[in-house]
Amino acid sequence: MKKFLRISGGILGLLIVLFLAFYLWASSGALSNDEFESGNLLVAALEEAALHNPLTVVTYNIGYGSGLTNNTGDNASAEEYEANVASIIRALEGVRVDFVAFQEIDYDSARSYHRDQLEIISDALGLKYRVQAFNWDKNYLPFPYWPPRSHFGAVLSGQAIASAYPVAEHSKITLLKPAERPFYYNEFYPDRTVQISKFNVGGRPLTLLNVHLEAYMNATRQKQALEVVDVVRRHNDGPLILLGDFNAQPPWVDAGADENGRPDGTIATILRETGLQKAIAEEAYGEAPADRQLTFPSGSPAACLDHIFYNEHIEGLSARVLSDAGTGSDHLPVVMTFRINPDIFPG
Repeated sequence: MKKFLRISGGILGLLIVLFLAFYLWASSGALSNDEFESGNLLVAALEEAALHNPLTVVTYNIGYGSGLTNNTGDNASAEEYEANVASIIRALEGVRVDFVAFQEIDYDSARSYHRDQLEIISDALGLKYRVQAFNWDKNYLPFPYWPPRSHFGAVLSGQAIASAYPVAEHSKITLLKPAERPFYYNEFYPDRTVQISKFNVGGRPLTLLNVHLEAYMNATRQKQALEVVDVVRRHNDGPLILLGDFNAQPPWVDAGADENGRPDGTIATILRETGLQKAIAEEAYGEAPADRQLTFPSGSPAACLDHIFYNEHIEGLSARVLSDAGTGSDHLPVVMTFRINPDIFPG
C-alpha cells in the first residue's frame, strides 16, 4: 500500500510539475515586461511634416487580417491573409489618410503567418510614423475554444497608430479585466488598453486616444468607460480625438443590456462625462440606409461598435463608415475629416 501511495504521489507530483511548466511556457511571450508595457515608437525618418487641411483620421479594427473567419477557430490560409490585408489597404487608399488607429493588429503571430501587419499597411499608405501598443504576447492562446489545435503558436498583437505626422509622446494604460473571471482566464485574455499618442501636426499638438474595450462582460466595459473618461480629462487641454472599437452601441441606436439586464451605458457615460462630440451625429442614424452607419460584422452590418469622438479644439467636418471596405476584416472602418481649431491654436 505504501509503495502504491509513493508511486501515485510521484505521478501526481510529476503531473503538477508538468502542468506548471506548461502554464509558465504558455503564458510567456517574446517581450520583456517593460517592452510589453511601453510599446514601440517606430519611425522611418523624424522630420517636420507640413500641415495641410483638412486632416483625415480613421479607426479600423482589422481583426488580425483574418476576415470573417476571425474568432471562429477556422484559420485562414496564408493566401487568404494576404488577400485580406490587401483589401484593408485598398479600403484605406480610398481616402487620404493622415492618421489611422488600428485594433486587433498582428506584429508577429503564428496565426497570421508571422507577417508584420503594421509595417505592411503603413508602408503601402506612406505613413512613416508608427506607434505600437501590445495587448497579447503568448506562446499558447486557448481562444477560440475550438479546435484545440488552433491554440498553439506564438501570438504578438495589439493596437497601433500610423501617422503622416511625427509622434511627440506615446504611452499605454491597461484597463480593468473582468473581475468575474478566474485568474487563469484573465492570464490568457487580451489586455484592454488606451493607447495615448501625441503628435506634432505642423507645430500644433494633437492627442489620439486609441481604445479597445471589453467585448463580453458589459459591467466590466462600463467600468472601463469610467477609466477612459479619466484619461480624456487628463489630456483634454488641447486638440483630442478618442477613437477605436468600444464594443458598445450609442444609446440612440440600441442601448442593449448587461448580464444583469441593466442598460449598457458605455457610450452615454463617455459623452456625458467628457463633453466630447460624436463624429457621426445622432441625427445621421435616422437617415437611410441605416446600415451605412453600422460597422460589425462587415459582411452584413448589424451593430455600431466603432466610434470617433472629438473635443472642442477640433472642428469636425464630415464622418462616415466606409461601408464598401469589404471583408478583409470583420469590422468596417470609420473615417472623419477635421481641422484643428485655428482660433484656439493658431499656427
